Amino acid sequence: MHFAHNHAISALIFDMDDLLVRSAAIWLAAENTLLRAFGQTWTPELAAQYKGMNSLDVARVIHETYRPVWPLTESQRLLRDSLIRWGQLTTRDRV
Repeated sequence: MHFAHNHAISALIFDMDDLLVRSAAIWLAAENTLLRAFGQTWTPELAAQYKGMNSLDVARVIHETYRPVWPLTESQRLLRDSLIRWGQLTTRDRV
């Protein structure tokens, strides 16, 4: 079977417990992208607060923890965009 390298990605699945898809590294990279925007770093204690949540709620917990000057929707957009970007980079390596 041959896969063309020019396929556009039309969807990504983020399975937070790695049961369906090994996406933990993508989540960690995206979380770190958001946390760096706050001048913060990832900690297991913070991650325990949002384990099992979807991206909007993960961004909300991080946003409420560090209270930046920008609106929650911007934090949610940044996390979502980071998940997509890191997912594309990771997928590109596997195709």
